[in-house]
Amino acid sequence: MTWWLIRHPISSTHFALWSLRNPGRSFKEFYADRVAKYLNSGKRHPSLGSNLKLGAIEKAPGTFAKLVTQGIQPNDTVVDYGCGTLRVGTFFIEFLDADRYVGMDIDRRILETGRNRLPPALFDSKRPSL
Repeated sequence: MTWWLIRHPISSTHFALWSLRNPGRSFKEFYADRVAKYLNSGKRHPSLGSNLKLGAIEKAPGTFAKLVTQGIQPNDTVVDYGCGTLRVGTFFIEFLDADRYVGMDIDRRILETGRNRLPPALFDSKRPSL
């Protein structure tokens, strides 16, 4: 089994300042609020992938292509921890059989953004669990 870890540093200064303005709230809440702020403003967030676009598998960028070459088959189940807005997850949803993709992220707002990016026919036919 191959694991991929992509690290995106978050400034401890940003968290410290946020904590002062939001006493008693967790890092999870800080992160989710920060991502939601980016999503609401239309800006890119470094942890939400690069300029991936919906499309055919042969156009899928690095991460998806590398994982498929490691042996993932359409009848496998993929659990995508930290799936974000499904920029890579969309390719897995297209590739996998129905009911074979599970996407998890820290906050419902992030998942809803990804869900809203999926074409309704793709969501209905593949039935990903988010």
